[in-house]
Amino acid sequence: MSPNERITVNEISILFFIIPLILFGFFGYLNIYAIILESLSIILSFIFLFISNINIETKKINYEEIFIITGFIMVFATITFLPLYIYYKIIILTGISAFFIYMIYKFRNNSIYSGFERLKNPVLIYTIITLVTFSGIILANIFIKYGIGDEYIIDSYASMKFLSGKNPYIPENMSGLFSYFSNFNLDYSTPIMTGGYVHIMDYPALAFIVYLPYKYIGRFSYTIISGLSIIPFILIYKSIENKKLALFAMMSLLINIPFLYVSYAALIGILWASMLMISYYYINKNIGLSGIFFGLAVSAKQFPAIIFPFMLYMIYRESGLKAAAKWVSFIIMVFLLINGYFIYLSPVHYIKAVLAPEILDIYGIGYGISQISFLGYAYIPKLFFSIAFFGSIILFLILYIMRYDEFKYALFVFPVLIMFFNYRVLLQYFTYWPIISIIGLESVPYARKIRIDLKTVKRVSTYAFSILLVLIIVFIPVNILHENTVHFDSLSLERGDNSTFIYVTVTYTGKVPTEILFRGIINQTNYNGMIFNEKKTIVYPGETVTIKLLPVRGEKIPSNFVVRMVAYYKNNLGYSNYMVKNNKVYRISDLLYIPPQNKLSLNPIQP
Repeated sequence: MSPNERITVNEISILFFIIPLILFGFFGYLNIYAIILESLSIILSFIFLFISNINIETKKINYEEIFIITGFIMVFATITFLPLYIYYKIIILTGISAFFIYMIYKFRNNSIYSGFERLKNPVLIYTIITLVTFSGIILANIFIKYGIGDEYIIDSYASMKFLSGKNPYIPENMSGLFSYFSNFNLDYSTPIMTGGYVHIMDYPALAFIVYLPYKYIGRFSYTIISGLSIIPFILIYKSIENKKLALFAMMSLLINIPFLYVSYAALIGILWASMLMISYYYINKNIGLSGIFFGLAVSAKQFPAIIFPFMLYMIYRESGLKAAAKWVSFIIMVFLLINGYFIYLSPVHYIKAVLAPEILDIYGIGYGISQISFLGYAYIPKLFFSIAFFGSIILFLILYIMRYDEFKYALFVFPVLIMFFNYRVLLQYFTYWPIISIIGLESVPYARKIRIDLKTVKRVSTYAFSILLVLIIVFIPVNILHENTVHFDSLSLERGDNSTFIYVTVTYTGKVPTEILFRGIINQTNYNGMIFNEKKTIVYPGETVTIKLLPVRGEKIPSNFVVRMVAYYKNNLGYSNYMVKNNKVYRISDLLYIPPQNKLSLNPIQP
């Protein structure tokens, strides 16, 4: 596979990462078919990204056609579901179809890259596109309003607490977070399964240190984070000697919509990803610099720790034990320089804080197979996802060590499937791995080729089917034996002048008293769903109670909607599905049999 084919396959994987974003945007949580397609899309993205990073022998495949057809399907489906008048849709879709048919015809015998080969001055073009894109990101950050997530306010508030001489890793010092940011939209918060929202500092220290300017320049400190988005452009240019190929590789950034979004919205992910990318760039050039930048990456967020054992083994194999030890020593030095003070002040608080994303009882949200669990399609404890997450790291590391010659440069592919097993899976968790991996695709000296034939496919399929069969055998009896402890008896609405109340009657069959909270999964709402009543209700064994619910954020409850009511406290306790038509409530026996729904179909302004 030539370098330009590798880059094309890398770009195909990015397109498959975007598909779940489109599906969730239109269908939300309440569509099992969309959830299946989301999961399959992420798996296909992993497969294509993996193929782009290994020296694989396959029958002649036209990757350009796959890229064009995938892009066409995405654009066609998006326009189809948009709330436009049918005449506009027909005109737009006809034009798009004609364009893509022309593209397939044009590149039937030539690669897309052939157009880049004819360019006279690729360096100038690369520079212009980089500056225009970077300027657009910075201007968008300054002038276009975007939803500020709790990551911003937690890091900003932690930086102010640090400047005032307080340790932000002590929860009591962060308790005034939502009082200080009183106008913060709780849609972007992280709810806790015992009530309330995450307000603790749960990232390593660099995540808030970079926000120290916030006290003096306010939200413009976020623009500094957006400025880091230029680093991938620079590194792709520097790492690929053929500048026409570098220009072609830059398409991976331009079509990566999640990357462009996190860059303009200044999410902290752009910081750790940029530092990790620089570390990888220097891994064979300057082991000390590589270690320093990896130390910065892991001091910003925990995700780079996933790739640590893979990079360590690569250095050991390529440069020896001494180089590996030097790399680790620089990482430890940088990490302790940034985090050591806070570890010294309170090691227990610090360790609990950085482990909080895995050990804290927080909502399951996002993409991936965890939707089956937190939406209640099947009873799968959160512990399973933690075991699958850490277990997959170990399994991929063993595979990497055993097949190092073939998989040497595929190390940044493994986190995609590892993150897929996490309980909370957001799209930005996948965004950066194709970008980081692309800087090594130009000329990778593999020791031997991997041949994919029917025998190999059968063997891999057998392994995958066997694992699936084991999981089914384990979880079928678990689901049969598991019984929800909260049973929904009825649901009714009461509409007032400015608000709508929901009354739910539930029966509790647990053995010990428990508090109870409610969440409504409605397709018009965000990742968290609709959260009701911050005040918890205590229920006792055998008790039937009627509880008055009001959305804590004051959302307007539509006249026509489908809702999956979830009772929870620490864990999900019970579910029930209701359809409301013209304010009349109908119970649905099984969410699996709800017809496919478009989120926009609930929008009353849709023509």
